[in-house]
Order: sequence, then structure tokens, then C-alpha cells
Amino acid sequence: MEKQTKSRRVHPLVRAILWMLPPVYKAYMGLVFLTSKRTFYNFGAMKKLRDEGASILGAIWHQNVVLVPFTFRSYNVVTMVSHSDQGAVMAPIAKRLGFIPIRGGSSMGGSEALATVIDYVRTHDRIFCGLTVDGSRGPNRKVKKGIIVIAKESGAPIYPVMAWAKRKILLPTWDHTLVPLPFNEFVYFCGTPVTVSREAALEGIEAKRKELEDNLLKLAERAENHFTSDRPKEYPNDSKAVHYGTRTV
Repeated sequence: MEKQTKSRRVHPLVRAILWMLPPVYKAYMGLVFLTSKRTFYNFGAMKKLRDEGASILGAIWHQNVVLVPFTFRSYNVVTMVSHSDQGAVMAPIAKRLGFIPIRGGSSMGGSEALATVIDYVRTHDRIFCGLTVDGSRGPNRKVKKGIIVIAKESGAPIYPVMAWAKRKILLPTWDHTLVPLPFNEFVYFCGTPVTVSREAALEGIEAKRKELEDNLLKLAERAENHFTSDRPKEYPNDSKAVHYGTRTV
């Protein structure tokens, strides 16, 4: 018997949020960026590769879902948005920011969404495919294998990215979502890219998943310690770029 997919009705309150949240988000984040300093470490190689026409994958923790997407809004961004109620809120935000949202996720419609993302990355140049690699429901900071499969089938490298704020609110959610405040300082770290061979078997996919998870955990530790002293830490061996105002990466 063919499996039937049950449609979900959107609650009127969710519809109201869908209508109000995108412009509020853009206006608020515009104010935050206008009044804040942003420091980027080790993004040169990723930016150069994309500027040369390559497509790349960006991996972040779900905790960064408010800050990082706005940072990369000038890129040709494709992202996977879950079929959950939260995904219904995030999809129009993504569209209004100029992103290309593909509905799916780890719990609902994941296989179809992965196939669509893979095809899109394969057939388009200069794509920046950003994914929250611990999914839409967690577990927190545990990389799921979807992005590894995309990298394997598309040939695109995965760049781990972590962002942190000096002044912030951490929401009481499963991922402790970071909400940045205005008049702030942000730090962004880009890690060593993870590449996945087209011939990778199950063991190889798991090894790459673990490699990406370890890289992101190290970036998270570095980012969370960045503002713990009176002055932000410096890393003389790393490339550095500082942006002010509304300028994007």
C-alpha cells in the first residue's frame, strides 16, 4: 500500500509569525550589524574558492541559526529548512533574505531534500550551501550524516563555521540559540575544509562525519573563549579581516 503523507495545517498564530517575523528579523539584524564590529578568522581560502566559481558547503551548529545566515546574506545561498513548524517560520525568512530554501530535514522528507540539494549544487556554480548539521531537533552539537552525503555526491568541500557574540541572549531551547544584541562584537572562525571521496563507503562516511564534528567542536570552544578576558584574544598565525556596518563577508 502506498504511504500517504498527511498534510499539516498551519495554526493562525504561526501564520501571523510568518507574516511579521521576516521584516522584523531583517530590521533587527540590520541594526545589530550597523552598530557592531565583526572579526573573521581564516575565511580567505573559502572566499577565494567561491569567487573562482566553485560551490561549497558551510556547516554550522543550529545555535548559530540567527547570526550566521544574516552574515552570509549576500552569497548565493541554498539551505535546507525542516518541515517542522519552526521550518515553516524559517523558510519565508530565508526567501526574503535571498536564500533558496529546500524543505526537508533529518526527520521529515530528508531523502528527497538531500537529492534536491545534491542536484542543485552539482548543476550550479558559486553555490554556498549552508546547513545546520545537528539538524532541527538535535541532539545538540552532534553532526548528522546528511551534509557528508551531499559532499560525497556533489564533490563540494565542507567548511565548518562558528560564530560568537560578546553580548548575547542564549535562548532556553535545545540548542541554546544565540540571539545577538546591538552595539556588539562578533567573532567568526572558519575551520579546515572536509572533503569526501565519491568512493567513500559507510565507514568512510562515518569517519568524515566524526572529523567534521570534531572540527566544529574545536571551533566552538575557541569561539566561546574568545571574549572571556578583558580584551578579545588574538591569533597571530591566522588570517584576519574586520568588518563594520552592514558589510557582508
